[in-house]
Amino acid sequence: MKNLKIIFKVIINIFISIVGWLILVPLAFCYPKNRNSIVFFGGYNGQFAENIKYFYIYMKEIAVAEKVNIHFLTEDTATYNALREKGEPAILSPSIKAIKILLSTSVVVVDRMEWIYNGRFHLLFFAKKVQLWHGIGFKKIELTNIKSNVFYKRNKWIKILTLIYRTI
Repeated sequence: MKNLKIIFKVIINIFISIVGWLILVPLAFCYPKNRNSIVFFGGYNGQFAENIKYFYIYMKEIAVAEKVNIHFLTEDTATYNALREKGEPAILSPSIKAIKILLSTSVVVVDRMEWIYNGRFHLLFFAKKVQLWHGIGFKKIELTNIKSNVFYKRNKWIKILTLIYRTI
């Protein structure tokens, strides 16, 4: 049953990737960009914590003077509600508003790899990416997990579908 869920999830991701390359990337190319727009997306589905939080706070201080629009994108309802209560320009993803802002932004600031999922990679294809990785450059980073022992212990179909998804 667990393997079936994983296989289904990978198939959904393959579908989203195909739709992303065929529809979302061309749409992102045609959609007008706002040169003064920055979107922040924290790790763990948009948590307002760690490096992304402090860089967001810093940018918010200078955003008014520089006339820059900043938004914090999150998939976490609790984070969204907490930021909105404080008057912050938070956006809950997925939503139509999030899609419009992602298509029009010129810069995205991230600190983990989750930002690429759910079509965001394709919507932000032509935006500049600023990655606030933790630690130093010698350690393995997110995408190398495909070669980890966990990957090789998986079911044959999960491995094949995951490789197809990573290739797309």
